[in-house]
Order: sequence, then C-alpha cells, then structure tokens
Amino acid sequence: MTPLVTGIDPGKAGYSCMIGPTITKGDCTHCGGKGTWLLHSGDMSTGRDVPCSACGSTGWTGRRIKESTTFWPAPVSGDDYDLVNMSEQCRGWHRSNVSLVVLELQAPRRHGKGRIGTHEAPSSTFTSGFGFGAWKASLTCAGFVERTEEFLKTGLTGQFFVVVAPDVWKRRLGCTASHSGPDTDYERRKARDAMSIKVAQALDPAVDFRPIERSPEARVPSADKACARLIAEYGRACILGIRRDQK
Repeated sequence: MTPLVTGIDPGKAGYSCMIGPTITKGDCTHCGGKGTWLLHSGDMSTGRDVPCSACGSTGWTGRRIKESTTFWPAPVSGDDYDLVNMSEQCRGWHRSNVSLVVLELQAPRRHGKGRIGTHEAPSSTFTSGFGFGAWKASLTCAGFVERTEEFLKTGLTGQFFVVVAPDVWKRRLGCTASHSGPDTDYERRKARDAMSIKVAQALDPAVDFRPIERSPEARVPSADKACARLIAEYGRACILGIRRDQK
C-alpha cells in the first residue's frame, strides 16, 4: 500500500499537504457508529484495524480505502510562527505513520560565484530562515530523521524527512516557466506560480486549491497551496519512485 507523504512549503503564507490512503465510512458491527478515520500506513502493512471512535471495537465492515489530500495552513499566530502548533502538527504526522516529509529549502538566492543577491530584504531572509529552521527542529523532535534523497532511494524503512531545493522539485515536475513581461524577479515568480497551479490542478483535479482555510471567500487558486501538493508529489514520485498508477 502507498505510504503517507507530507510536503511542506515553509513560508508564513505556505501550506503543508499530506497525500496517501484514508479510510472512509467505517460501520462498526458492535455499536453501529459511523465516521471517518485516517487509516495509517503502518496499520495497513501489519493488517491491523482502526478502532471505533465510539466503543473501541475493531469490527468494521464496508471499509473503503481511497487516495486523499489533506492541507494545513502554516502554523502562524499574529506575525510570528506558532511553534507549539508546529510541534503538535509534526507529532501528529509521526503518530499517523507518515513515512516521508519533504521540506522545501529556504536560503538566500545566489547570483554567480557564490554572491548572495542584494535584492533580498534582511527581514525577509531572517523570517524565511527562522521558519525553515523551526520546521527542521519540530520534525526532528517529533521523531523524524533527516536523510538525503540518495539514502531514501535505497529503501524506506522508518520515518524520515528530506530537504529539497525549490529549483529541484520545480524542474522535475515541470513547473518552470518563461514570461513575456520585464525581466524582473516578480515577473519570473508570477510565471512560476501560475505554472505550479496549472500542474497541481492537472495532477489533482478534484482538489480545491483556493486558500479557503485562511480566506473562506477566496475565489482564485493559491500558488502556496499548489506548491505544498507538488512538494509532496515530488517526495512520492521522484524520491520513493511511486507512480500514480501504483497508488
């Protein structure tokens, strides 16, 4: 069975996205309770049942396992990262037997011969670096072990996280794009965001990519939400080597 994989776009406006199998509408033969429960990948590999939330019985009938996509907005309180919420979220993934978490690298851009771009505001660089470090610390404290892509491709037997540069996953998933406007960072970023949304929608046409978790009245798709979905897909398809027809 396909393992659970989570992708993290670590910015304050970013999202986390978990993809993998879930169980829906389990009917308990003991108390008749109905509900929706996450079917852990570990439970599936050992053949154990998810207990009833009402009576604790494992006597289920009519279970339906399907591919599911779950989003969480970045844990932010006011203008700061909510570190407690972030830690709880990571521990929840670990308890749910998420096999792999893919965290997007946040680092200053460099332009030739290792020079850091002068266009980056110090406050923005500090914020992105702080959030990236907070995610790494939270994942580590939750029990995930950092490994390289090369290590993970040799076989997945545990719960790991890997850091991936944005240019790497975007190139592998076809999210690079050119633009016809002025040659500015804003225009390039806008073109890449539009391409990320297009690729994510084609990959998961049934998913609502509007940022409704933050703005219930949102009308247009969120590039941040699309990127989180694509980062998770990169982990499953490009690191674990699981094709869509294997899910």
